Amino acid sequence: MPSTTAVHVDRALSNISIFYKNPGYVADIISPPVNVVKESDKYFVYGTEHFRIPPTLRRDKGMTGEVTYSLSTDSYYCEEYGLHELISDRERGNSDAALRPEIDATEHLTEVLSLDREYRVANLLLDNTSAQWGNYAATHFENLGAAWDDKANADARGDIYHAKLIIWADARRQPNTMFIPVEVAYQLAQLDQVDELRKYTDPGLVLDSGLPPKVWGLNIKECQSTYESQDEGATTIIRDETWGNNVIICYINPQPMSLKTQTFSLTMQNRNFEIRKWREEKRRSDCIEATHIYDMKIVSPSCGFVYTNAMTSAI
Repeated sequence: MPSTTAVHVDRALSNISIFYKNPGYVADIISPPVNVVKESDKYFVYGTEHFRIPPTLRRDKGMTGEVTYSLSTDSYYCEEYGLHELISDRERGNSDAALRPEIDATEHLTEVLSLDREYRVANLLLDNTSAQWGNYAATHFENLGAAWDDKANADARGDIYHAKLIIWADARRQPNTMFIPVEVAYQLAQLDQVDELRKYTDPGLVLDSGLPPKVWGLNIKECQSTYESQDEGATTIIRDETWGNNVIICYINPQPMSLKTQTFSLTMQNRNFEIRKWREEKRRSDCIEATHIYDMKIVSPSCGFVYTNAMTSAI
């Protein structure tokens, strides 16, 4: 009787393949893209004179008081980010049925560029030395007194309301969203304060981390992306969380593309993802290129608050 290896020649399955990717990005939520015509330009920023109460009493035959408002400008400068990948004629000709070189290359390029943008947005918003935070960096960044994995001492409810009050005092906007890395979300979900909230939440709405979708007035957005920080070709894979163990509480305008708007951050987008393909005859390959033109801005720093080191222990 022949052996199993004699009657079957190993080959790649045509209906199964394994692909690792980040489950989701939050850059488009925390810094929503707005389309702009020019790669660089300015936008108007109104002053805060409307918060002042000038003398308004008018005496008989007198003149009413005269007021004015200030107007300044800020600017953006879009850069182009892109990558390309080659598909050789030999690669295409030798591909098994489960592989689709052009589609696979396009998905790879857009996935890497999406991660790149997530990383850039996170670096901007979490950098308290950035000039875009202005004077608000001193009061809108805090290290948690008791991290949320310190079950005995953590006071997440007090921490969140503290951040909300600072944003309200400076921006006169009630923050509506909290961005939290999944590892930190797991720790927050285990606190008794959150367990009490979960009792009154539809079980079908509870997030995979165990958090309710809304915690003390804040919509929960879990930051799920990671990136490999070691050099290419290294034998040991080291993955870092894109958003670290930091938590961002902020106000996000549901309609950011409007006049006299107020929102934490925007991405000025001159061109969304563009996929181009051309022939490189000397290399006997087709080239697929993906590019994206944008600039990220903290347009209302008073609308954001960052807790650093929200978790101390390693998973």
